[in-house]
Amino acid sequence: MTEDSFNPYEAPKSPLAPSGGEGETAPPLWNPGAAANWSLVLSPAFGAFLLAKNWDALGEPKRARSQRIWAWLCVVAILFSIFWPLINSSFSEVGVSVNLWFVAYLLCWYGIAARPQITLVDEMFGKEYRRRGWLVPIFLTLLLLVGVILATVLLAAALAAFGVTTAKQI
Repeated sequence: MTEDSFNPYEAPKSPLAPSGGEGETAPPLWNPGAAANWSLVLSPAFGAFLLAKNWDALGEPKRARSQRIWAWLCVVAILFSIFWPLINSSFSEVGVSVNLWFVAYLLCWYGIAARPQITLVDEMFGKEYRRRGWLVPIFLTLLLLVGVILATVLLAAALAAFGVTTAKQI
């Protein structure tokens, strides 16, 4: 029996296991620490969507689903904080509470959902993994933000055209 032959009693090898063997590589991932940092500027939804894709690439569908829940909750909260003051004129003190909510949400998301992936990727691969590019996700997010701003302006203009007063005049 040669050394290169198949051993039926050997435990299966995972390409994600850090065994130091030749040819074993990590899947291409977005740097989870950088994704968390970009979330300071682009919202936790941005980072959560990217980390969900990372979890999928790492073979962790339950964790990916959890990240998607974080992302969609953030999207709903952002849309609520943008459009609710335009519709409900009695809701005028929204600015401070939305900013505080955003900071609290960001800290909770980072501690509960982002930090485990940052730690796992660092422990499993260190700095030795292929990184996915940032141009496309950042461009698409900025395009989406421009769309949300445009929709907000159009909604405010439509409400003003119908004589509906809003809590904030745009």
